[in-house]
Amino acid sequence: MILSALGVSFLAHYSHLHLPYQIFIAVIGFLFIILGTIGLKSQFANILISVLSILFTIGGIEGVLLVRRYVTPNPPNLGDMLIDDPILGQRIQPLRGDIDVNGWRNLSVPTKADIVVLGDSQTYGVNADVDETWPAQLAQILDKDVYNMSLNGYGPPQYEALIEEALTHSPDIILIGLYFGNDIADSYQYTYDLEYFESRRLPTLTLLDRKEFSSVIDTVGINTIASLYTDLPESSPDFQYILGLFQHETSIGQLIFGLQNPIAIQAQDSQVIDETIKLTEQYPRLLDYYYNNNIFTIFTPAYRLAVQDFNFAFIREGQRLTLEIIANIQDKLKSTTTDLYFILIPTKEFVFRKAVSNRTNSNLTYQALIQAETRMREVIINFLDQRNIAYIDTASCLEMAIVEDKEIYPRNFDGHPIPSGYRSIAECVAEYFGIHP
Repeated sequence: MILSALGVSFLAHYSHLHLPYQIFIAVIGFLFIILGTIGLKSQFANILISVLSILFTIGGIEGVLLVRRYVTPNPPNLGDMLIDDPILGQRIQPLRGDIDVNGWRNLSVPTKADIVVLGDSQTYGVNADVDETWPAQLAQILDKDVYNMSLNGYGPPQYEALIEEALTHSPDIILIGLYFGNDIADSYQYTYDLEYFESRRLPTLTLLDRKEFSSVIDTVGINTIASLYTDLPESSPDFQYILGLFQHETSIGQLIFGLQNPIAIQAQDSQVIDETIKLTEQYPRLLDYYYNNNIFTIFTPAYRLAVQDFNFAFIREGQRLTLEIIANIQDKLKSTTTDLYFILIPTKEFVFRKAVSNRTNSNLTYQALIQAETRMREVIINFLDQRNIAYIDTASCLEMAIVEDKEIYPRNFDGHPIPSGYRSIAECVAEYFGIHP
């Protein structure tokens, strides 16, 4: 009876804990109740005692890891680490979180970098730890020193401005991640927002064109899309949800999955998926989706179209500026022994275009986006070919991952890959250099 009472006490006293811990405590509590009911002398009781011993050992390990978690300071939020820069707009304070002494996201600063990488958030590695970004995974595959000089929000103007700093690392190669999802628009935005680039502006581009840019982004941008999600139901505790919580909410789960570096388990049950699909059907211009047994993700066709649509004057200007910047970067490197490669990174929507073609034929915005990105890709690739600039197109590698039923993007409208997606990009670049993972 005492053991049964202890079991009930366990259940009552720890019911306020997070769900993974609630399940753990519930198992222990019920085992105590069963043990108190059958007594300690049966063979079954010995089995239960052995199970309880194992559970208490696991609980002890979790406790030690929890203490370690809470005494180790969390890395600061990226937004809190940014400082103003007259040329780049913003850069990161050095030695904060996973930021090195130079203010870039690297585990260390090599004496000489074999490869320096410039890029935006796709290269900085949103949704990934510092050792899971595509430059970091490329370093692992090639067994080379790869130094990442990327930051969220950067675009071609910043890539050019950073060439001199990149060359201080004496790299054999500079890779520049060019993301079709916003880099063309960023060329326009930073040239017309930052005084450092004022000499490149066209006097014929009117204030009305600049207001159009702000208006379009405000109407179909990420903040507008995020506001649509406020009424979605929370995930209910099905097995996938519990498994995801175990990975993300327990120290043991983080340790196990971190060591194995799997495709991220993303907790999202069928009810939330169904409600999200209904939301995409309600706002087809803003949202679309892909769903099969293993993969679920959300698209933002109107937003991605807006930053590639040649019908807008600011995109035509962004394209002109991007091509000019590419040529300037090539010219700056001509007098050096450093080789230049552009890494072409498609939007998530473009990666899934074949997988969703049967269903999205009726989504005119999605179709227009694919047409716009195809056209933009042709312009950039033709220009690179004309200038004899090497490039690596990662679209086919990411598409193959989808064909192989790999989950490489998060189960929401975020356009950044997860670690497995960055792995696909890294392997694509490595294969170009003759290394087959």
